[in-house]
Amino acid sequence: MARVVVVDVVAGEKLKNTAWFGMNQDPYVLVRSQPSGLETRTSSIWGGGVNPRWDRRKHNSLLALRVPEHDTALTFEIRNKNNVMADELIGTADLDIAVILPEAESSRMALPLRQGGLLHCSVYRKTSQYDRDIEEAIARSLDPSRQPHRAGSSQARGSGGRGGQVLGGTTLHRGESADEKRRAAAEAAEARAQNWRQGGAKDPAKAASLAERRRKDELIGKINAIYQAQGDDPPFGLAASSVDALERHLAGLGERGARLRKKEQKERQLQAAIMGGG
Repeated sequence: MARVVVVDVVAGEKLKNTAWFGMNQDPYVLVRSQPSGLETRTSSIWGGGVNPRWDRRKHNSLLALRVPEHDTALTFEIRNKNNVMADELIGTADLDIAVILPEAESSRMALPLRQGGLLHCSVYRKTSQYDRDIEEAIARSLDPSRQPHRAGSSQARGSGGRGGQVLGGTTLHRGESADEKRRAAAEAAEARAQNWRQGGAKDPAKAASLAERRRKDELIGKINAIYQAQGDDPPFGLAASSVDALERHLAGLGERGARLRKKEQKERQLQAAIMGGG
C-alpha cells in the first residue's frame, strides 16, 4: 500500500553557486523516492541565487508523492535551471523514509547538502483526509506533462547519485518515539557527514577517487569565485585539470590578488599625497 509523503520546500541557505559570469542561478528542488524512482519537483526561482526562498503559489513548492511500501529513502536534488545545457547540480541530500513523522508532529528540518549549504523544508506523512493542495501536488507527481520542463533530464537523473548513508539510517524501528527517531536521525547525519569527509566509500580506491573529485570541485569553486570577484571570466578546461594543477592555479591567484592589492594601496597613497600637496 502506498504512503503519501508531503514535502513543503521553504528555502535554501548558503548553496553552492553554479552560475557563470557573475549571474544568479535559478534553483529548483527535485524529490525522488528510491528505489522506485517516482519523482516530483518545484518550479525554478528566477535569480534565486544562493539563498532562495520558495513560495507555494509561485513555485509549486508544496510537493507530494504516493510512495510505494518497498521504497526506503527520499533523494533531494537542488539544480540550476538552464535553458541551453543540462541543469547544473547545486546540492544533494538523502532522507530515510523511516524517520518521517506523521503530519501532527513537528516536521521542519534543515537537510545538510553534500556539496555545502542547507535545504530548509517540512517533510511528513499525510494521515488525515487529503486537502485540495495535496491532491494537486500528487497529481503533478503522477503526470509528467504537468511537471515544469527540466533541461537535460536524463543526465540530471543519473548524476545526482545516492552515495553514502541516508539521513536517519536504516535501522530504526517503527515503534520508536518521535524524540528517539529525531535523535537517531541526528546521529546518522553526523555519521554521514563523517563518511563524506572520508570519501563516502569503504573501498580505499573508490574513497580516494571520490575524495579527489570533491577536492577538485572545491578548488574549482574557489577559483571561479576569485575570477568573478575580479570581474574576469574563468579559463576553460578547469574541470580537466589535476588537483595539483588546480592548487597551483589557486595559489597563483592568491599571489596575483596580493600584488593587485599592494598596487592599489600605492596608488591610493600617491593620490592622497598629490591631493595633500595641492
